[in-house]
Amino acid sequence: MTVLVLWSGLAVASLLNRPSFLFGWDSFGYHLYLPALFIHQDPLVHDMSWVEAAQKTYDASGTLYQISTLPDGTRLPKYSMGLAVLWSPWFLAGHALAKLTGQPTDGYSAPYQLAVQAGMLLYLVCGLLALRKVLRSFFPEGITANTLCLLFLATNLLDQVIAGAAMPHLPLFCLYACILLFTVEWSRDRRPGKAIGLAVAMGLAI
Repeated sequence: MTVLVLWSGLAVASLLNRPSFLFGWDSFGYHLYLPALFIHQDPLVHDMSWVEAAQKTYDASGTLYQISTLPDGTRLPKYSMGLAVLWSPWFLAGHALAKLTGQPTDGYSAPYQLAVQAGMLLYLVCGLLALRKVLRSFFPEGITANTLCLLFLATNLLDQVIAGAAMPHLPLFCLYACILLFTVEWSRDRRPGKAIGLAVAMGLAI
């Protein structure tokens, strides 16, 4: 019940405080992998025209600092791709929604933003449930509930839910909670599945 109440309040606050453009500044760089691969088939960003067009259309950032040019001329987003991997199912859902509603299928329009934000809220509740399970392995319900509440009141997680939905912090919270959970479970029952789950969570977090 504590997780449901916390998550419901945070989800409402997040959706009510949606920014005018979700993929601005650093988030523009984290997100670049997805339109590059799924829409433009240009993962190495050989063609800068679509990137510049997106930046100008959505006023994403002052400059295109998000892309690095390697010595051989290859261009790549300067950010690692873990966040894009976690966003990819929601990006594809947003792409389908954009097609159905007749909105721009450019990777940045409102359906993509809404789908990714919804996905981040789902990762948040998964992280809360995983952390609750870890805490309940060691503590009674009262201490677990109070700990989860204090987690939001005494850390920047509350701010990230409301104002940082397109940053890595919420998925990392989920992954760290899963790492804790798989570590506890693997220490008690060393089945291969637990080790694989731990490895996947650690790899995505890294």
